[in-house]
Amino acid sequence: MFQSSDELIIGTWVPDQDGYDYRWVFKENGTIDKYDEGKVWVTYRYEINKKSSCLTPLNEGVNLYLKMTEKSESSTLPGSKIELCYELDGVTDEHLSLIYITGANYRPILFERF
Repeated sequence: MFQSSDELIIGTWVPDQDGYDYRWVFKENGTIDKYDEGKVWVTYRYEINKKSSCLTPLNEGVNLYLKMTEKSESSTLPGSKIELCYELDGVTDEHLSLIYITGANYRPILFERF
């Protein structure tokens, strides 16, 4: 059975080099909780699209893009929001690969399903 990237990304992911205290949990309601040392430290809304709203898309129209927008303004200056953009390099039942395109470092970030 074919599963879309929207379906495959749901679940708990840990970076392949960071141990289990740091993890990202994608939920069906379109939010992602980022954990550090076992506690939620930030929550974002996320969406997956073929078109990037970021300044530097790598392969727009070919690949999928993951955009995270800060859900609450608790960790930023009043009136500002954090927006993070990634190219969705690949997602399977066991692995997730993202390329952070908001900044200058375009190396993949690899995750394993927890």
